[in-house]
Amino acid sequence: MSQQNAQSVLAHLASSKNETAAGLAQCLQALVLVSSGPTMSPIIVRYREFGTYGQVISIRDRAFGRGTLARVPCHTALALFKKSFKLSKDVQLSSAVFFNEDRSVSSKEAEIDPDSWQELVPFVHMVYISDVDEDEGSGVNGVNLNYC
Repeated sequence: MSQQNAQSVLAHLASSKNETAAGLAQCLQALVLVSSGPTMSPIIVRYREFGTYGQVISIRDRAFGRGTLARVPCHTALALFKKSFKLSKDVQLSSAVFFNEDRSVSSKEAEIDPDSWQELVPFVHMVYISDVDEDEGSGVNGVNLNYC
């Protein structure tokens, strides 16, 4: 049975005149709703350092708490990443990998709208950050605000 069919059966049972069937269906609907919420696993932040010719010369990963990152705006998150990785250069949010609807990890990277950062955090599996080009200029507190 597909997920849509199961949901329609539950919806039909929830509106049943049989109070027992309706009550059980409502409990199952609540369970499905709770279990389909966003994951509480940590977010992996991957710092990619690029060489002169654009080749990746270093990769480092670090886990961050999803709740902490969901409470702060994008530029604050970038400042946290920079400090945690002990970087001297400005960093930019390059892209992210999200969870699919079935909670599996997507195989595609996507850019993140910095203004939507806090809304998107519950659905992010991995964030990619990298150095900002030196000729792009410095931002506030070592974070280039052109990228958040």
